[in-house]
Amino acid sequence: MYNLAYRHDDKLIDVLAEQGVAYVPFFPLGGYSPVQSSALSAVAARLDTSPMAVALAWLLRRSPNVLLSGRAAGRVARCAAPQGSRSPCPGCSDGGLA
Repeated sequence: MYNLAYRHDDKLIDVLAEQGVAYVPFFPLGGYSPVQSSALSAVAARLDTSPMAVALAWLLRRSPNVLLSGRAAGRVARCAAPQGSRSPCPGCSDGGLA
């Protein structure tokens, strides 16, 4: 499992990125219990989007080798990402969740 709240694979993701190997996170939104935090909700409110869109944006900006599964990618599409952006949150850089 890897997501905004559970980042135990950070070193692995960095090593894989150096080697040009993709990483597909398992339960990128927290699985059966979605990722929730007051900071995540605050950033989502500031960006006028959902907390899940911010969590996905964070994952996509975490490293260029992080890929989303088809189900998670569908959520990104529903969040109306700006054309050519890896972020489902308009104007989102680190979103304050670095």
